[in-house]
Amino acid sequence: MSARLVLAMMVTVFLGACEAGSPPPDTPDDEPDWVELSTGKSCAKAVVACGPGNCASRIDNQCKEPVTCDLEIECICRALTGEEGPAKATAGEMTILAGEQDGLLAKVICDSGDVLATIARTVHCY
Repeated sequence: MSARLVLAMMVTVFLGACEAGSPPPDTPDDEPDWVELSTGKSCAKAVVACGPGNCASRIDNQCKEPVTCDLEIECICRALTGEEGPAKATAGEMTILAGEQDGLLAKVICDSGDVLATIARTVHCY
């Protein structure tokens, strides 16, 4: 299976499917959908929301000690030539004190082109 097909499938699962005739959402259209993502530590909870070329995460450190976390995202970019390919970015590591909450932001820049899809790959805490 090609990487592009796998990424497209993950984006579809990530965004979910809308049912016909479902009621409109209670939140405005510009409010992001926050989705839980595993951090690798059961006591550190993370939610992420993505827009074109960027993702934000909110991390709640319920651990008894500080945790250091990083956010990795991936985009599919389309160049002006029509060629498509992946681009990745990380937020960089951030240490969050025990009992505290903080956020990470990662942004991909598609050189001379458009962002077709963006997903959060991982929030890794240790």
